[in-house]
Amino acid sequence: MRQYCGFYPETIIPDSYPHTARPSVLSSPWAALGQLLSCNLPHVYTTCFQVLRDKQVRGMDAVEIVPGDILLVRLGDIVPADIKILGEHAEDEEEAPMQIDQAALTGESLPVKKFSGDTAFSGSTVKQGERHAVVYATGVNTFFGRAAALIGSTNNVANIQKVMSKIGAMCLITIGIWVVIELGVQFGAYGHSCYTGEGRCPTVTNILVIIVGGIPIAMPTVLSVTLALGAYQLAKHGAIVARMSAVEEMAGMDILCSDKTGTLTLNKLSIDLSASFPMGGTDVNTLVKYGALSADVGSEEAIDVVLHNTYPDPDGLWKGYRRLKFIPFNPNDKFTMAVIEDERTGQVFRLMKGAPQVVLKRAYDFAEIHAPVEQKIIEYANRGYRALGFGIASGAGAADAPGTKWEFLGLLPLFDPPRYEAWGLIQYPLSWKSLPTLTLPIIC
Repeated sequence: MRQYCGFYPETIIPDSYPHTARPSVLSSPWAALGQLLSCNLPHVYTTCFQVLRDKQVRGMDAVEIVPGDILLVRLGDIVPADIKILGEHAEDEEEAPMQIDQAALTGESLPVKKFSGDTAFSGSTVKQGERHAVVYATGVNTFFGRAAALIGSTNNVANIQKVMSKIGAMCLITIGIWVVIELGVQFGAYGHSCYTGEGRCPTVTNILVIIVGGIPIAMPTVLSVTLALGAYQLAKHGAIVARMSAVEEMAGMDILCSDKTGTLTLNKLSIDLSASFPMGGTDVNTLVKYGALSADVGSEEAIDVVLHNTYPDPDGLWKGYRRLKFIPFNPNDKFTMAVIEDERTGQVFRLMKGAPQVVLKRAYDFAEIHAPVEQKIIEYANRGYRALGFGIASGAGAADAPGTKWEFLGLLPLFDPPRYEAWGLIQYPLSWKSLPTLTLPIIC
């Protein structure tokens, strides 16, 4: 369980919050257990939040949150409603902003900094920071809800409907032309007359034949049966067809753009040690060891976890080493840095890992090594790998502190294996086009 769903005795609600009061400690462990069980435990991982309501702090499922509630949002949480961030820092203290990923809502590639008084939208993800916030909109009244309502209200005409309309228009035009020809031939060329009474106006009978014969009465039925059979075939392969017209649209598809991570792949990172690229006299084992030392498994970051687990002896990794400081990853710097002390020698050194271009440009011998490293990154990209760069520098301090001499240790390739069911799609004889040239600037 990633987070406790219920009452936190150490939770402090500042006195400056409007219409709030400090919660009192629950009188017994059974009361705390009741608060814990008040949430839907199978959904604790993503939907349970610490909520202050009616001067009481309780664990509450996201669907129960209403405007006016004050909740605690932290790293990794998906914001359950539109919220306004509350101020918690002293006036003479510099405020540390939160990092909110709004890519799913706004398309922004990098997380946005949010300070006190700023708003965070429902559906966005907290990438850095931990703050209290007040809810001001939920459900369809949120930014995401309004956008979804606008999308749902659009009247998109399916391609098959457009084709049917064109066929109908063509039939009407054809019928009109033949009716004019019929009238011209009957009354102009043959001089026929038309009188009331049965069988005394053959021209009307001929026009009715043209109209009935020109209207494709069975076409809607035939199309409906054909689309239903197509939906049945797709259902046998595990596909759910929400609209019948989607069958025809899928059949007419020329280009399929698919996400890779988690869609075609298992979203389970692994490291291909056989393709590793150590440099500067560093061997593969040393590179893996430094990679594991630079990882912070407490954050449960996927890359850190796989680096830690790749080391042959993860339980004995920290025997003789002590971490003094860890700087987490942020999208602007694109690296993490750990300050490590070797307890046997007393030596202090810094380990950096991150986007290979970012680590590489800090190397003291950048001019000599950048060509083969960049060539290796392109090779990784062509093979579907993500490159991770590593560097080491002696002493403590900031990454770009004066006198720092970074040595580039090498590259490790991260690999996400394809799903078993996606293998048939990958092997299907279609024309696949990849974009390897785009991979170099956007790795990590």
